[in-house]
Amino acid sequence: MEIEFADFEHYAKTVAAYYGLTGISIRNAAKGDFARLAEIQVAALCASGRDIYGAAKIKRYVERHLRQTLWLCSSPSFFVAVRDQEVVGSGGWSFVPTEKGRELPCAIGFYVDPRFARQGIGRSLLTIAETSARKNRIGILSAFAPLHGADLFRNTGYSASDILPLDLGDDFSMDLLVMRKRLMA
Repeated sequence: MEIEFADFEHYAKTVAAYYGLTGISIRNAAKGDFARLAEIQVAALCASGRDIYGAAKIKRYVERHLRQTLWLCSSPSFFVAVRDQEVVGSGGWSFVPTEKGRELPCAIGFYVDPRFARQGIGRSLLTIAETSARKNRIGILSAFAPLHGADLFRNTGYSASDILPLDLGDDFSMDLLVMRKRLMA
């Protein structure tokens, strides 16, 4: 798979070093990463959101988004963090269809294995995703973050505007915080 920007490997190492990550590499996601990414999503949501949402709601959320995760694995703007040949985090950006028939550029799929949480992996992935979006002339990047996961975006300059209930079917819903960041002036 072709990397989006020419010096990606060097840039990814520079970002990881800036955030103090040793032994972490960042690369484009691949279809073969899907099973591990599904595990990470469940583990991350359970570790930080179980008290807020409960197991049944988390299960519905993951089931709804597995197809999206599989699709993202072949997107040139979706990345994984790897440590000792094990995928430990994911995140990127993509165009997400809106109710009005438009497509909105969004930061998407940011999850970190709870064993490696709060070590700069999510922030490194977000930095690379934002750089990729800028190189694609995206001026504003949105994010729809579960309430328990909004800190990553808030701490990196995203502003919250609304809470959007996401219908998960069978009388389940999950509140998402609508967030935005200006990438280009």
